[in-house]
Amino acid sequence: MFLTHPLHPLQNQLLTSAANIRYQIRKTYKNNNKKILTETDRRARIGATKLLIP
Repeated sequence: MFLTHPLHPLQNQLLTSAANIRYQIRKTYKNNNKKILTETDRRARIGATKLLIP
């Protein structure tokens, strides 16, 4: 997607904050997962992934 015109400063700010929020959520989710998942769960998930994605 090419921008035909420069972004309005406000639009730019919104896009940036949206990206930051997504990043924060992903980081939080990952950290929570680390605490929750046991080694067995992790291995099971990896095994299931290998079945789905040859």
